[in-house]
Amino acid sequence: MKGIITFIHSEYGGSVKLADGQTINFDRTNMFDSNMILFKNLHVDVEIIKNSDDSIKNLTIFSPYTRNDQQERFSYVLLGLFLGGLGLHDFYAGYNSNGIAKLLISIFLGWVVIGIVINFLWSLIDIITVDKSKNGIPFA
Repeated sequence: MKGIITFIHSEYGGSVKLADGQTINFDRTNMFDSNMILFKNLHVDVEIIKNSDDSIKNLTIFSPYTRNDQQERFSYVLLGLFLGGLGLHDFYAGYNSNGIAKLLISIFLGWVVIGIVINFLWSLIDIITVDKSKNGIPFA
């Protein structure tokens, strides 16, 4: 059955809204793999085993993302500070169109002060505001 995470607490669990509209609370023991990443509005697969009286006997949540899919915020910030003018931090986080735009600005306007200023300010704003990768996974 499909569901969407509607609330998540890193230590205790959260709640998932199922496709039929039912909301079910869960704790960390309900996760199929402790290495999974869960965050709000994530689409997940939910396996429910019910008792004969229709109460929930077991609930298991399967996330499409694991800790191996998560990028480090520290790496993102370092790339943005030192190589942000080339857009490398954007490529790292999956924002390829932004990375290409910054790379083109550097190529065509990099020798002019305005190109350097544009890319520096844009990268600085990215470092401050971006807190997850393109596919929605929060930075570690």
